[in-house]
Amino acid sequence: EDRPLGITATEKLRIKMEKVATDLEQQKKLNPQQAKAIRRSTMADSFLAPDVATMNQYVHNQYVFPVASDLRKHFDSLQPFITAIWTP
Repeated sequence: EDRPLGITATEKLRIKMEKVATDLEQQKKLNPQQAKAIRRSTMADSFLAPDVATMNQYVHNQYVFPVASDLRKHFDSLQPFITAIWTP
Protein backbone atom coordinates (compact mmCIF):
# COMPACT_ATOMS: atom_id res chain seq x y z
CA GLU A 1 0.00 0.00 0.00
CA ASP A 2 1.42 3.39 -0.97
CA ARG A 3 1.58 6.12 1.62
CA PRO A 4 2.47 9.82 1.46
CA LEU A 5 5.86 10.66 -0.10
CA GLY A 6 5.84 7.31 -1.88
CA ILE A 7 6.76 5.53 1.35
CA THR A 8 5.63 1.92 1.58
CA ALA A 9 5.10 -0.09 4.74
CA THR A 10 7.78 -2.58 3.74
CA GLU A 11 10.60 -0.05 3.27
CA LYS A 12 13.43 0.01 5.75
CA LEU A 13 13.47 2.76 8.39
CA ARG A 14 16.53 4.41 6.81
CA ILE A 15 14.71 4.82 3.47
CA LYS A 16 11.65 6.27 5.20
CA MET A 17 13.82 8.72 7.14
CA GLU A 18 15.66 9.82 3.99
CA LYS A 19 12.38 10.50 2.15
CA VAL A 20 10.92 12.40 5.10
CA ALA A 21 14.12 14.45 5.54
CA THR A 22 13.99 15.44 1.86
CA ASP A 23 10.35 16.45 2.17
CA LEU A 24 10.99 18.46 5.35
CA GLU A 25 13.89 20.23 3.66
CA GLN A 26 11.69 21.11 0.67
CA GLN A 27 9.07 22.49 3.09
CA LYS A 28 11.83 24.55 4.78
CA LYS A 29 11.22 22.79 8.11
CA LEU A 30 14.82 21.55 8.07
CA ASN A 31 17.73 23.54 6.73
CA PRO A 32 20.13 21.79 4.33
CA GLN A 33 22.64 21.03 7.09
CA GLN A 34 19.98 19.44 9.31
CA ALA A 35 18.62 17.34 6.43
CA LYS A 36 22.15 16.24 5.52
CA ALA A 37 22.78 15.19 9.13
CA ILE A 38 19.64 13.05 9.12
CA ARG A 39 20.57 11.44 5.81
CA ARG A 40 24.06 10.79 7.12
CA SER A 41 22.66 9.24 10.30
CA THR A 42 20.86 6.61 8.24
CA MET A 43 23.96 5.41 6.37
CA ALA A 44 25.33 2.05 7.45
CA ASP A 45 28.81 3.44 8.12
CA SER A 46 27.53 6.42 10.12
CA PHE A 47 28.44 6.73 13.78
CA LEU A 48 24.76 7.65 14.34
CA ALA A 49 23.34 4.58 12.57
CA PRO A 50 23.39 2.50 15.77
CA ASP A 51 21.45 5.30 17.47
CA VAL A 52 18.70 5.15 14.83
CA ALA A 53 18.51 1.37 15.04
CA THR A 54 18.52 1.44 18.83
CA MET A 55 15.77 4.07 19.02
CA ASN A 56 13.72 1.92 16.66
CA GLN A 57 14.22 -0.99 19.04
CA TYR A 58 13.06 1.11 22.01
CA VAL A 59 9.73 1.50 20.23
CA HIS A 60 9.31 -1.94 18.67
CA ASN A 61 11.07 -4.38 21.00
CA GLN A 62 9.55 -4.96 24.41
CA TYR A 63 12.86 -6.33 25.67
CA VAL A 64 15.01 -3.29 24.90
CA PHE A 65 15.03 -0.63 27.59
CA PRO A 66 16.79 2.71 27.29
CA VAL A 67 19.05 4.12 29.95
CA ALA A 68 18.07 7.75 30.51
CA SER A 69 21.47 9.13 29.46
CA ASP A 70 21.49 7.00 26.29
CA LEU A 71 17.97 8.08 25.38
CA ARG A 72 18.91 11.75 25.78
CA LYS A 73 22.04 11.27 23.67
CA HIS A 74 20.12 9.50 20.90
CA PHE A 75 17.34 12.06 20.95
CA ASP A 76 19.73 15.01 20.86
CA SER A 77 21.17 13.85 17.56
CA LEU A 78 17.70 13.47 16.01
CA GLN A 79 15.83 16.32 17.72
CA PRO A 80 15.64 18.72 14.73
CA PHE A 81 14.16 15.92 12.61
CA ILE A 82 11.62 14.81 15.22
CA THR A 83 10.64 18.41 15.98
CA ALA A 84 10.13 19.14 12.27
CA ILE A 85 7.93 16.08 11.87
CA TRP A 86 5.60 17.25 14.66
CA THR A 87 5.53 20.93 13.64
CA PRO A 88 2.46 21.85 11.56
